[in-house]
Amino acid sequence: AVVSTQSAHYGRERRNELFAKKGRKQEFQDQGKRDEWISSELKSYGNNLSTKEEQLQALTTEVGDTKSRISQISEEIKERSDNLEERKKEIEETNKELSKIKMERDEVQSKRKELWRQDSNFEQSLNTKKKKVPTATLR
Repeated sequence: AVVSTQSAHYGRERRNELFAKKGRKQEFQDQGKRDEWISSELKSYGNNLSTKEEQLQALTTEVGDTKSRISQISEEIKERSDNLEERKKEIEETNKELSKIKMERDEVQSKRKELWRQDSNFEQSLNTKKKKVPTATLR
């Protein structure tokens, strides 16, 4: 059954080939016309081939240029990433310094407020003693 199916398939293919050959033979009036058609087809295929080769060359060049540009962009990205990391470290250091300075400022302000309180207390004490002095000399 398998052998007969294969030979039937082969028979159909052979018959189709013969019909195609007969059709090609009837397509041209003589061998000169056929040769002329074949020459024009070869020329057309040659032109197409040269066009495709030019396109391939252009695309190959474009791919090379694109790879080069990708390499440049990758390098720029790396440089910018490194630069960004440096800036982040600088910002972090600046923030630490700022925090330290703010703490020092707060300490100095607290000390100033304390000194103002002491000054105010001394002023009150002095005023109180000044008021007591004239009464003490009168006695």
